[in-house]
Amino acid sequence: MTLQAVNKSIFVDGQLQLACVDDNQQVVGCIDLYNYDPINQRVEVGIVVEKSRRHQGQGTLILQELDRFCAEHFHIHQIYCDVLESNTVSCALFQKAGYTLCGTFSQWVLTQNGYQTVLRFQKIVKGNRQ
Repeated sequence: MTLQAVNKSIFVDGQLQLACVDDNQQVVGCIDLYNYDPINQRVEVGIVVEKSRRHQGQGTLILQELDRFCAEHFHIHQIYCDVLESNTVSCALFQKAGYTLCGTFSQWVLTQNGYQTVLRFQKIVKGNRQ
């Protein structure tokens, strides 16, 4: 699994889109890094796994590769994400990948089904300053 940058630079744009490709150069998923904070060495992440690749452990592999990529290229200390509480698949994915639930935002997002609670997960990237 490798991550390939799709846009310019996280240092210029404050965000970076990455295509996640397998050994056969087939796209497995996409990662968005945004809200990059170089002073506090953290970034927010969003992930999408190709429909045909879901429930096969691909999301976990992508997030593991992301740890290495962020530590190596951007000296990231912390990666975090916000997930709708009702999105139990994503909540399970981040927990399986070693993210810790660190916050709850009640009635945070207005959806077609009314206000939804958002859960914040974070992971301290190994190998960086503690």
